[in-house]
Amino acid sequence: MAYPTPKSQYDFSLFEMKTGTAANISTAPKKRAEEKKPQMRVVVNNKRKNKLNKIVPASVKRNSVLKAGAVLFCLLAVLGMVIYMQAKLDNVNREIARTEKTLEETKSETVRLQMELNSIISIDKVEDYAVNTLGMVKIESGQVEYIDLSGENRVVLSGNKTLNLPAEEKAELEEENSSSQKLKIGEYGN
Repeated sequence: MAYPTPKSQYDFSLFEMKTGTAANISTAPKKRAEEKKPQMRVVVNNKRKNKLNKIVPASVKRNSVLKAGAVLFCLLAVLGMVIYMQAKLDNVNREIARTEKTLEETKSETVRLQMELNSIISIDKVEDYAVNTLGMVKIESGQVEYIDLSGENRVVLSGNKTLNLPAEEKAELEEENSSSQKLKIGEYGN
C-alpha cells in the first residue's frame, strides 16, 4: 500500500544557508504542528504472523508426533525386511554353490568309476579269464554245429511220449518256419 508523501518532505530549501545574521544560521527550522510527517513503519505479513504465533493444541502436537513415529517405524520395518531378504538370498546362494560343488565331485567320481569298470570288464580281460582261469579255448570253424529248425514241430515229453498239435496250429507254425533256420552255437566250447 502506497502512502502519500507531502511536498515538504522533499523540500531541501529548508536546509540551505541563508545570508544574514548568525542567529539565523544557528536556528533550526521549526516544526509545523499542523503538518504531520509520515513515519516509517514495518508491515508484517499477518498470515505468517498468525501461523508462527498460533498456539497449537497438545492433541495436534501428539498426532503429528504419532504420525512421524509411524512413518519412522514403517521405514525401519522396510529396511529390516531388505536386510533380512539379503541375508536369506546369501544363504541360498551359499547352498547353491555347495550343491554345485557336490555335483561336480559326484560327476568326477562317476567318470572315475566308469573308467575303472571299463578296465575291469574289457573284452581282452574276459578272454584272458576264460582261457587262463576256466581253461576254455577258442573254437575253430570245424567245431561249429548248426541246428536245423525246418523239421516238424512237436513236443517230446518224458518217457519218449509225443504230443501232437491240432491241424490249425501246425499250419501256422509251418508257415512261420517254412525256410530252414540254422543257429550257430557259441564261439567258445569246452
